[in-house]
Amino acid sequence: MASTLTVDNIVGAASASTIHIPGHIIQTVTGTHSTQLTTTSTSYITSGVTATITPKSSSSKILILSNFQAQVTSVNNQSGYFTVFRGSTNLGNGGQFLRLEVNVDNWFGSQTIQHLDSPNTTSATTYDLQFRSQTSALTTRIHLTNNTGYLTLLEIAQ
Repeated sequence: MASTLTVDNIVGAASASTIHIPGHIIQTVTGTHSTQLTTTSTSYITSGVTATITPKSSSSKILILSNFQAQVTSVNNQSGYFTVFRGSTNLGNGGQFLRLEVNVDNWFGSQTIQHLDSPNTTSATTYDLQFRSQTSALTTRIHLTNNTGYLTLLEIAQ
């Protein structure tokens, strides 16, 4: 004998947007920029690499991953600095995440930054990779020969 199940409506108890499993990635956003930029400024300027994320929960953490090509040109043991801002807040403890010190005439290479942020918001939040020179006698470049720089944001459930 066969069974028959008849229903008028089925409603799910949970959906992907309402399931909360600590430690899992909820969403991923990536920003890129590939035009070489140069500065001698001692104040941070944008590298053009930004990404905006709207956290699903105010308790979520945002894992920030960045990769880019950089060059520092100097002869006086000076440094180029790289950091990530959340809005107007420098997440590099007020300084930087990455310091490239030059004790030769020219230094360049691939660089990475990783940081776990706690924005405590469900509003759209913009992150911006920025850079500067230690002194105006130093030239700092990012996205060498128009290589693409990345800023990836992963929302992690808590």
